[in-house]
Amino acid sequence: MPQAAPGESQESFPVLESGAADSGKMKRRSIVFAVVAATMLVYFLPFLLLGNNSYITIHDTLDGEFVNAYLLVATGKALTFNGGSTIDNVMNGLPRAALPSGLNVNVLLFYIFSPAWAYIVDFILVHIIAFCGMFLLLRKYICTEEGDYLLAGAISLCFFLVPYYTIYGLSVAGQPLLAYAFFNIRNGERKWTNYFIILALPLWSDLALITPFAVTVLALILATDWIRTHRFNTRFLVSIVLFAATYLALQYQLILSILGSNALPSHRTTWNRWTDLNLSSNLKHSIELLFLTQYHSGSYWTLPIIIATAGAFVLLIAKKRRLGLLGVMAMGILLICLEFGFYDWIVRGLGHLLPPLRTFNAGRFYFLLPMLWLVLFALSLKELKRPKWGKPIVWCLIVVQLFAILKFNTEYKNNVRLLAGKHVSEPSFSRFFATDLFGEIDKFIGKPKNSYRVVSFGMFPSVALYNGFYTLDGYFSSYPLAYKQEFRRIDSMELEKDANLKDYFDGWGNRCYVFSSEIEFYYLCDRKSHLAVHNLQLDTAQLRAMGGQYVISAVNIEDSAKVGLKLEKEFFSEDSFWDLYLYSVNSSVSDHVSVANSAQNGVAERQTPSDVATR
Repeated sequence: MPQAAPGESQESFPVLESGAADSGKMKRRSIVFAVVAATMLVYFLPFLLLGNNSYITIHDTLDGEFVNAYLLVATGKALTFNGGSTIDNVMNGLPRAALPSGLNVNVLLFYIFSPAWAYIVDFILVHIIAFCGMFLLLRKYICTEEGDYLLAGAISLCFFLVPYYTIYGLSVAGQPLLAYAFFNIRNGERKWTNYFIILALPLWSDLALITPFAVTVLALILATDWIRTHRFNTRFLVSIVLFAATYLALQYQLILSILGSNALPSHRTTWNRWTDLNLSSNLKHSIELLFLTQYHSGSYWTLPIIIATAGAFVLLIAKKRRLGLLGVMAMGILLICLEFGFYDWIVRGLGHLLPPLRTFNAGRFYFLLPMLWLVLFALSLKELKRPKWGKPIVWCLIVVQLFAILKFNTEYKNNVRLLAGKHVSEPSFSRFFATDLFGEIDKFIGKPKNSYRVVSFGMFPSVALYNGFYTLDGYFSSYPLAYKQEFRRIDSMELEKDANLKDYFDGWGNRCYVFSSEIEFYYLCDRKSHLAVHNLQLDTAQLRAMGGQYVISAVNIEDSAKVGLKLEKEFFSEDSFWDLYLYSVNSSVSDHVSVANSAQNGVAERQTPSDVATR
């Protein structure tokens, strides 16, 4: 330590040392702030520059949840609380209660912004909140030392980059902030902000994706605390009840539509999804989830985290220290992976005692994994950086994990490619919805859209629905069973040709689509593929009976006249992803169509369907 100069007192040096410490502290925080700000800018910039021409995830977003939120706003039914209200644009009057609550931030953004920008703003806000929530959680409960500041920032940045399905709002990205609030209350804090977070998160997340699983984990923590301390934390219990009750209040329409005394039977009552009782297959699914998180929750490789955890275990055991929270977290993740892989056995064993297991996917504890893995990462890296040789290893693992997350960030990678003028296999937002092309179709038909119904073929019905057409087909998590049975008659011959298609529709059926055994599950039949079907068999008499007057197809239907369809016109544009064929359903469709279809079916049944995985 330096000696004091003549005339100076020794007491001044602690002040100088304190100043130097404060300077180092500020430097670390400035580095974190600069890196985070720069990363966020680089991450959001492609979206901001491309706007309507951005690539947005299609699967379970543009083909479903996105359009459902937009539909609530476009029809003015977002804040309709009348139990008998219907959305006339789809399925000849889909019960309003089948769609989520309009009291949701996602829906609010559709009121404020155009559809593409509503998604982009939601995307930005969700990712920022993800970083802030993780950083608050780590700094207060895990990375609490000043030397851990950079570590907390780096792991929070990893969580920020996880490719969430942001159409589900904060269902995954908000979990660290939610955990922060709950742990504060558990520890006796009485700040109003904690309760605000707990009550606000249900306004920006999905009931089915977080509530049952978060409440289960919180209840286990409550019970464990009670057993360990012999004290019951009433305030913590109240906060859990408030959290669950807020969801139930917001989604009461959806709940009553399924469980209410006057509820129409949902198509979910015929689900037959839990049929995989092959032990090797079950174990394979568990191992896959262990190394790669599920895509709806945000996919990324977990191998760097597993390596870090194994290293931390070795250090703790070598020093004869307890595994503690590190061991609990690792065990919890392992149990979630096993529950996912062997869930079909759980339904088979308990489904008769708990019927909701057959109609609700209770195997979604994996939605907790993106947060749990990175919290485990933080705990492991804290142990690894204790030895002198540990810091380089820690930062190498963080860098590798960042790349393991970015590898699966399709939205970001596709938007960077679009910005660079490179080809992307899937369409951008504007090319997917092709509003100009559908405007031409509307003009050609020349009738009010509510005076006829359409179905889509070779493409997602959400495209027509977004463009204001009234569709008989759609993608919904719950709709009347009677409608599913009625719609099935249109496509029954195609379903009978292909066991995979039949199981997919009959055993699940959320996608109420017109299928073909020739193209199976292919809904992105773009203009360059020049696809055609040669033996389509539809009951067009049933289609006409349900009000269907047109088929909008991305595929050329050869011999369309044999099934009672007439090609009206082909529509194409260089700016569209699709070449579209507009077929009208003959008004004089008679029984000979069904007879002809049946005759063809004898030949078609001898065709071998493709092996398409539907899990």
